[in-house]
Amino acid sequence: MIKIVVTYRNDKIKSLVISGHANSASKGNDLICAAVSTVFQTGLEAFNEENKLNVELDNGFGKLEFKEEINKHDEIVLEVIMKQLECICRNYPQYVKLERK
Repeated sequence: MIKIVVTYRNDKIKSLVISGHANSASKGNDLICAAVSTVFQTGLEAFNEENKLNVELDNGFGKLEFKEEINKHDEIVLEVIMKQLECICRNYPQYVKLERK
């Protein structure tokens, strides 16, 4: 199962951690893993200033953490990422779980 943990500070996202594998199909054919990975990695590319982020990527693991308050552009990027991840979770709850802290 893929676990997504979103941590908030002052009603804004402070960090986003994605870990695990969906195991909905064989390695290389798992479309749910591919969808979650694509949303996460495409979102990373859209942020304005990478030096505002701590990013960790590994097999089955992705983390982004903001070092400071985010600007409006980055807030919108995060909203889009979250809407896409929420949609995947809603459609495939047996493979993806979202937790908010």
